Amino acid sequence: MTVHEPPASGGDDISVRGLWTGLAIGGPLMVFALWGLFAESAATDPPAFARWFVGGVVVHDLVLAPLVCAAGILLGRVVAPPWLAPVRTGLFASAVVLAVGWAPLWGTGRDRVPDNPSVQPLDYGPAVATVLALVWLGVAAWAGVVAVRHRGGEHPA
Repeated sequence: MTVHEPPASGGDDISVRGLWTGLAIGGPLMVFALWGLFAESAATDPPAFARWFVGGVVVHDLVLAPLVCAAGILLGRVVAPPWLAPVRTGLFASAVVLAVGWAPLWGTGRDRVPDNPSVQPLDYGPAVATVLALVWLGVAAWAGVVAVRHRGGEHPA
């Protein structure tokens, strides 16, 4: 079989099964979420959700994705190959931590129920900083292993 020949076992069956499985599980979840969005519209504010949803897609496609691609290209030119995988992984994990921690860090939601002290009652800055420190501690450990292997003549992992 050459690179351009399709697999003999009909590899599309897996893709089709995955599509239908995802729709069977995700479809009802999305319907439930939309039902909750509109059933509790006094608390959820559907127009604000729509602005965030559409705005998120636009910002992702026009700002975030091009920046990530440019950063990946720049990183490939600046970081030595043995350490590229740990650094890329650390940057990706850091981006995920910051994306998840964005709302608590900015206090989003506190102004909707100012009389409820249980809405984001903690100082989330130190928690996010701790997780980021652990991520980069892991990156440093991984880079140390790569350095030892690289010095020993093994192919870096």
